[in-house]
Amino acid sequence: MPIAVLGLGKTGLSVARHFSALGETAWGVDDNAALDREKTGGACAELFLGGKLPDFARVTRCFISPGVDPRHPAAQAALARGLKLEGELELAFALAKGRVIAVTGTNGKSTTVSLLGAVYRAAGENVGVGGNLGTPFLDLVRDPKNFSCYVVEVSSYQLETIETFRPKVAALLNVTDDHLDRYPNFQAYLAAKARIFAFQTEEDFAVYDDDDLYCLEAIEGAKARRAPFSTAKKVRGAYLHEGKILWAPGGRVESEFSLERCKLVGLHNLENVACAVACAKADGVADAPIQGTLDTFQGLPHRIEWVAEIDGANYYDDSKGTNVGAVVMSLASFDQDVVLILGGKDKGGDYAPLKPLVRHKTRAVILLGEAADKIAAALQGSAELVRVGSMREAVRKARELSVPRGVVLLSPACSSFDMFKDYHDRGEQFKKCVRELQGEGK
Repeated sequence: MPIAVLGLGKTGLSVARHFSALGETAWGVDDNAALDREKTGGACAELFLGGKLPDFARVTRCFISPGVDPRHPAAQAALARGLKLEGELELAFALAKGRVIAVTGTNGKSTTVSLLGAVYRAAGENVGVGGNLGTPFLDLVRDPKNFSCYVVEVSSYQLETIETFRPKVAALLNVTDDHLDRYPNFQAYLAAKARIFAFQTEEDFAVYDDDDLYCLEAIEGAKARRAPFSTAKKVRGAYLHEGKILWAPGGRVESEFSLERCKLVGLHNLENVACAVACAKADGVADAPIQGTLDTFQGLPHRIEWVAEIDGANYYDDSKGTNVGAVVMSLASFDQDVVLILGGKDKGGDYAPLKPLVRHKTRAVILLGEAADKIAAALQGSAELVRVGSMREAVRKARELSVPRGVVLLSPACSSFDMFKDYHDRGEQFKKCVRELQGEGK
């Protein structure tokens, strides 16, 4: 009897490969009619593409990929046959032999997970790093390297299907409006995020932003020991104080970490660092590898990544800023005279919270993509708003509007799928246009 896999991205193919290796028959279901056995690596014995559905009466188990909405016709057809929608996160956790450090949140997950991975490598740990970021958790678990611990990024979509997933350390970075095209309301999204703590016990640690009211709501009822972090006040955990992150789990400072050489820019990155320190120290990592990593970690592409200086203005790629909360944090990293490039495919969020910062921080806002009109309506009266039709036009207009010692910032508050393959492609196109402009000025 076959196993159905809904969605054949990285996660779905990981599940299909796993069961195929066990001698099971995997059926793959995907909306992309252009897929074939070659493109899926032969992981599936049979493919059902472009809306074609298998006979779920013959299916024994059904796994749903994070990117597939449970309201999808395939998912609904499986449910109608009495099948449970299972997830890769739960499957991988059941097979994992090492301890798990899991990180979720609306923004900052990938940076925090990558930073933590570097910390554990510096500590000499045999660590597998991935999850929603990069290598699927299941692939890490099946890796012959036999990792002793896993640092994994987990999304709200992945957390929807867990039933026993219990990280030794679970971290919630922040919660802001996002994915409201999938969830009926913000509370449903928050509830999905909060599930990261659901199956922890008193032997585990819950790390969370003590400055975020939604994180405080999410932590209510958690059984794990609490290890909060803050950039605004002293807490019984990790907190920012005079250029250092202090670790004071019982109220008394036990460790100090200098940020003097830290290359991560912006308030949101200070939060990411504080979160990483809290996770590592809660898990018993020594101070030296943490400090060494903070001194040398370069950050990730497309997350307030400096690109170039043109006519005295600095250009930054924050293409990963795909929601309003991320843009708020990015703008907070700069003083004034920002030319902000916004727009893309709307995700159902409210752009109005940007208005005070836009009024205070920006010289102008350049709008592109499908969401341009909606953003313009929300920001009307806060700054000069300029519509453009392409990234190249956006960058060239930004040069006209920028000033010396100012900033040109791509931080779109939207997904990229209206004009680009993904946020990475959008960021690379931005950088290409900036460097083209830089070359013309020489």
